[in-house]
Amino acid sequence: MSSKQLIAALAAAAVAALVVAAPAHADEEKSAAIGFGANGVIGVAENVTTSQEDARNQAVADCTNRGGIRCISIANATNGCVAVAVGALSANGGIGKTREIAEQMARDASKGGVLKLSTCSIAGAYTGGGAGSSALEAAALAPPVTNAIQASFGDPGLSTLDFNVTNTSALTATCNYTATANSLNPLVPKKTTRQFNVPANGNHTESFNGAPTLTSYNVTLSCKDASGKQKEELGHVDTSVLW
Repeated sequence: MSSKQLIAALAAAAVAALVVAAPAHADEEKSAAIGFGANGVIGVAENVTTSQEDARNQAVADCTNRGGIRCISIANATNGCVAVAVGALSANGGIGKTREIAEQMARDASKGGVLKLSTCSIAGAYTGGGAGSSALEAAALAPPVTNAIQASFGDPGLSTLDFNVTNTSALTATCNYTATANSLNPLVPKKTTRQFNVPANGNHTESFNGAPTLTSYNVTLSCKDASGKQKEELGHVDTSVLW
């Protein structure tokens, strides 16, 4: 092989090596980010291989899709970890090359706040990121409403029985009604279920039609926020009726 042929072969091999190595290099950067809404909703982006900006945008979009209000990116890092902690008045982000560092930074920034979430996206050397804070709205700081539902049966009629529900919260309630009967009468249903909404600061009457059989029914009513933003029950009622 001539010297010119040898040089050409080496050059071709070098180009081939660069082409093969490129995907591996691209995999050396993964970004993570946390989005946070003023109402306390959290969004997250993990293992984003394009850029920190894309990770931030994805985290904010996830926060918004989960019902967050005025979501911002509160922490982002490439080849590292992110965390968020919520204090008395604000939420604060933390970043670091390990989960422990990110979590401690978030706690310290929120002055001993409660850690809500942390995640890592690591493929290569830690290259840093950014962390910020978000003020919480009064609604996010307020305790959940858990005793807003009252319910009772009206006087049994000859062909109708009314179940009256009152919602004293500012949230529309979705209620699940379950009645069970322990009767030997084959015409009496063993279990009856219904679902209905009760407006905010409003009332709803659920009517049942049929002939009285002097059967005792055990009734459970479970009501939750129809929007899904509050996870705790708005109210729970256990009662019984003879009809």
